[in-house]
Amino acid sequence: MGLPLETIRRLLDSATPALVEALAVRLSDLELQIEQLRGQQRSILAALAQGRDGERTWALDRTQLVALLTGAGITGDGQAAWHAAAEAADASLHEALLVSLRLRADEVAQIRRRAARDGGVGGG
Repeated sequence: MGLPLETIRRLLDSATPALVEALAVRLSDLELQIEQLRGQQRSILAALAQGRDGERTWALDRTQLVALLTGAGITGDGQAAWHAAAEAADASLHEALLVSLRLRADEVAQIRRRAARDGGVGGG
């Protein structure tokens, strides 16, 4: 559950309400961390979709995106999960990113359908 060992020791020596309180605090911490990560994910998606980093601009294509994900250790099923997470985080930004890769409209639709399906089954 991600609780520090000292907290676990203290909880084992205390009554049940202390455990419930500690878990509630941990759950709140996790929710905050998840929201912060989602915000970072949306920022990355926006930067990739817009092709901008401050004053610099770039054009990303499918090969470069795959290489970027692979270089980050995201391969195979992980890339499908990445698309599912991107679609769940911000569907319009995910679509803008796919369009910016100069993919055909049917490819964009297929990737988004698969991502939505995978995300709905716990894939992201």
